Amino acid sequence: MGRAELAGEIVEAQRKVMKELLRATLGDLLEADLTMAQMKALAVVERQPGCSIGMLSEQLGVKPPAASLVVDKLVRDGLAYRLRDRTDGRRVIVEVTTKGGSLISRIRQGQHSLLESWVGQLGDDDLVALHRGIRALAGLARGFPIQPSAARGQVVEVGRG
Repeated sequence: MGRAELAGEIVEAQRKVMKELLRATLGDLLEADLTMAQMKALAVVERQPGCSIGMLSEQLGVKPPAASLVVDKLVRDGLAYRLRDRTDGRRVIVEVTTKGGSLISRIRQGQHSLLESWVGQLGDDDLVALHRGIRALAGLARGFPIQPSAARGQVVEVGRG
């Protein structure tokens, strides 16, 4: 099997793992009754304290009015709230509520625990190989920050260094 085929199989296997992690936490997602855009927005706001509507729109790759509509739903559901920036009253800051933070934590913790369980079931040789490969991949990933276009599924070519 060539490098390209092997790389393709690895990417496909990783996609399947992520799909199963999502399926396993679907209960929390369905209970929240959120669209994918709303879930993404909640995750961005939770990870970026002091996130403005402008920052959120940039992260989601949408225009500010669309980001504002997404936030409207999060606010109505009690998952986030808006406040005025103390230094610039024109800026609107979005923060997660305790309920919103709890939802994100439950989903992340559920996925983390499940992945840890799966990894723990690997044989010694597979565990060592996965450890070596994932550390190498993580090292590469740290060198290439994600651009908004890449986050939306557009192909971004990266040269070897």
